[in-house]
Parts: sequence; C-alpha cells; structure tokens
Amino acid sequence: LDELIARIDAVTADEVRQIVVDLFQPGRLSMAAIGPFRPDGKLDKEMRDAFERYRALTPSLSPPGRGGG
Repeated sequence: LDELIARIDAVTADEVRQIVVDLFQPGRLSMAAIGPFRPDGKLDKEMRDAFERYRALTPSLSPPGRGGG
C-alpha cells in the first residue's frame, strides 16, 4: 500500500494535464440524456451551453504548423 501511495504522490500536475489533453478532446466528446424532458427545450440548451463552456476552456489541439521554405 505504501508503494501505491508513493506512486500516486509522484504524479505531477503536468502529467495530469497531459492526460486531460489526450483523453478529453472536444472532437471526441459526447453527451447523452435519458428521461422524460419538458417540451420547453431547456435541457437541450443547458447541454449545448455546457459543451460551449468546455470548448472555450480547452486549448487548440491542432498540430503545430510546419515550417516551409
């Protein structure tokens, strides 16, 4: 158990950030909702707003440009 705790404590913030960038890419996210929904469309708006907030917080994940001639 001590070895496991030591390995967890050794994880850096930069390593966690890199995992987030690798796993949570905006183009790979999806969201689902199940249940009876009110006809006012409020849930649809809330879900779209949540994605937009996430998109605004994530850095561009495009590969860097290539240097040309």
